[in-house]
Amino acid sequence: MSVTLPQGLNPTQLDEFVRLGVYDYSDLATQTAPIPVTANTITYLTNDALGFLTNTAYGLSDVPVLWDNNEFTWQHLNMGDVVDIRTDLRVTTTQPNQRVEVDLMLGLGDVNEYAIAFAETTFKSVGTYIMNNYSSIYMGNSLTKENPAKFFVRSDEDASVVVNGWYCKVLKKGM
Repeated sequence: MSVTLPQGLNPTQLDEFVRLGVYDYSDLATQTAPIPVTANTITYLTNDALGFLTNTAYGLSDVPVLWDNNEFTWQHLNMGDVVDIRTDLRVTTTQPNQRVEVDLMLGLGDVNEYAIAFAETTFKSVGTYIMNNYSSIYMGNSLTKENPAKFFVRSDEDASVVVNGWYCKVLKKGM
């Protein structure tokens, strides 16, 4: 790749640049078969990336994929890179005052796996609700970078979830 440096910038300053890639993974399967959520049970969210809104055309050439086989993979990222993620879910509740939480579990497979809260909502009445939430993570340690991640949902009552998809923005440090 050929890069023209701005006037006054020397090659040793290239690590100050940030490149941006966009990935949008739309699910098809849960549109007709929502994910059942049993009360007080961690339920991982699937996304087959086969929905008609899936678009990875604006991704970075050195990051060909972020979501693969129903999990995030960070193998093409470097320490210090950032991933912003927006979830788009349709949740159907079964009881009034039902609490629903969505978290991202990172470091999967390691004894030190950990979760980052994405959403926590109490729905006052039974119904179907859109949950759009946005948060960031960064590759700040090898536990995060070298292990997959998945979204999960938990509810204090039975529910069902349709995964419309998730949009991801990668901010990659350096050239």
